[in-house]
Amino acid sequence: MASPWYILILNGRLYHGGTGLAGEVGGIRVSDRGPPLREKPGCLEGFASGAGIAWLARDRLREKQSPLLPQEPTAKDIAEAARQGDPFSLSVLKECGHKLGQGLAILLDILNPERIILGSIYSRCETLLRSSLEEVILKEARPEIRKACKIIPAELGESIGDYGAATVAALGVENSLKKTT
Repeated sequence: MASPWYILILNGRLYHGGTGLAGEVGGIRVSDRGPPLREKPGCLEGFASGAGIAWLARDRLREKQSPLLPQEPTAKDIAEAARQGDPFSLSVLKECGHKLGQGLAILLDILNPERIILGSIYSRCETLLRSSLEEVILKEARPEIRKACKIIPAELGESIGDYGAATVAALGVENSLKKTT
């Protein structure tokens, strides 16, 4: 069954893929180095998640300091400092937006979607991530595909995972009922 964090809907239907993990894009490698989430340093989820952003900032704080951040910052700390104009935090989030844009450009060119809805860290930090994300998509995605797709923050806030899990469960039950009849 697909993870509630990554749901792929094709032609109005939930797409499961061969193992039920279709849409699980977090493992796409967008860098040779980076936060080691999924035991895969440089993966998209490492740059586009709260845990990955915090790891990246902690790693960079060894070389450079920020007066607005604690020694072990969370993604929330980084976002708050960035909103106050902290150059260090802004640079971390710019890199994360850049990497997210790289991953999305790949998806755009492969799937040609009408819409990509991003939750979690993007919903909370859209204003801090959008410009670097769009800059990369402008360079890397095919123009006609890029123009046809809207990238928007999820409107379900912190409940998005709950809704995703419920939707996947409901569709899974519906599909299993169809197979038995």
